[in-house]
Amino acid sequence: MKRFFAVPALALATLAAIGCELTGPLSGLEGDYVLQTINGQTLPHTSTFGGGDFYTVRSYGMRVMRGNQWNYATSYSSSSNGVNVSLGYGKGTGTYTYTPPSNIELVGSEMRFTGTVSGDQLTLALDGDTWLFTRAPDTD
Repeated sequence: MKRFFAVPALALATLAAIGCELTGPLSGLEGDYVLQTINGQTLPHTSTFGGGDFYTVRSYGMRVMRGNQWNYATSYSSSSNGVNVSLGYGKGTGTYTYTPPSNIELVGSEMRFTGTVSGDQLTLALDGDTWLFTRAPDTD
């Protein structure tokens, strides 16, 4: 499973480029969130696996929208068989379920986050790792 991380300016700029349709009532969760840490370590975060290969998340941002939709943008690098194979950007969409007062599940095509909401923070689990996101200030 690939892992992702967030650098605020890049992640938010990419989210803005994705665009989104905002319909339905506000839930209080809506906004842009930027990954701050994985397992308490700041970005970039590198995971190693299988013979020394690595996956580094340089940035990861998500936009939680009305209508139980969310999207993400990420910047990463990786290796295969010890050779650097990619330095890239990814984006995707998904749906979320919020169960008050704090439980949230976000499902996308390549991942499933589960966790909690507390104020402007999302604490999410993915593949045994803990990802901490903070909501970016509104710019309106």
